Amino acid sequence: MTSIGNIPIRNTADLIGPWTRLCACMWAPPKFGKTNWAARLDKVTRRWYNKKTLVIAVEAADGGGTMSVRDQGVDYVEPASWSDFQGIVSALQSDTTYGGVVVDNASDLVKRFIQPTALAMPYDKGVAPPNRAKGVPAQGDYQTMGEMLRTELNKLVNMTKRNVSDDKRKHLIVTALMYEKVTRNGQETISIGPALPGQMADTASAMFQSMLTIEVEPKVVVDPNDKTKTTRVNTRVVVSETDGKKILGDRMNIFPKRGEFDLEKIWEDYWLPACNMKEAVQA
Repeated sequence: MTSIGNIPIRNTADLIGPWTRLCACMWAPPKFGKTNWAARLDKVTRRWYNKKTLVIAVEAADGGGTMSVRDQGVDYVEPASWSDFQGIVSALQSDTTYGGVVVDNASDLVKRFIQPTALAMPYDKGVAPPNRAKGVPAQGDYQTMGEMLRTELNKLVNMTKRNVSDDKRKHLIVTALMYEKVTRNGQETISIGPALPGQMADTASAMFQSMLTIEVEPKVVVDPNDKTKTTRVNTRVVVSETDGKKILGDRMNIFPKRGEFDLEKIWEDYWLPACNMKEAVQA
């Protein structure tokens, strides 16, 4: 039997191959290198998929937060409103120019565009608190904001799926800031994950194949000025394994538990062998 109810029957053994696209959420504190890491997707898509990557830059600073990767020469767009962002996502559905998309970052996307849009809507959870008029979300607004974000992220995630034609299928990285959820008395950490509204922090772990973070760890290296001496330096590593509290995981089992910060190196050492890619995919 090859289908049931006119739906093709597939086997999980065939899920990963040259057609597979990255679908990842990378969360970490500010200035940990999220943009730098994610923007390197452009090197990956240029080298192995013959296409560029587009960064949707939504931070408030000039360049939308891309200043740290200006030496990489990556294409980016800077939406000025929620409708701008929706328009970009819509256009990407039929786009054949780009092989990768980076949303940098989803936490700022919520604060800058989704939150003001949600607060402009009528409040339907009873009487709105007075500070809502001053831009402070009420309890009922978080569900609205979460749903607005989920709808657009779903459209982006759908572009990574195998049923999308080869010329339109894209790799996806969505970055986010870190949020620590604690008990009411603030004495115990419940979970650590992406700073997203409502239940989206938990929902994101189901939406994305890979939930990743960046950690800084000390490393002893040889002093370049004196080979007889060593020095301790801090290095960044990409982490995919949870410790019981951090919202992390890699369904594809491609990313190492603690791997190099260089996405291009990770691709060469782990992604290509797992996806049985011996040469570049023709665009």
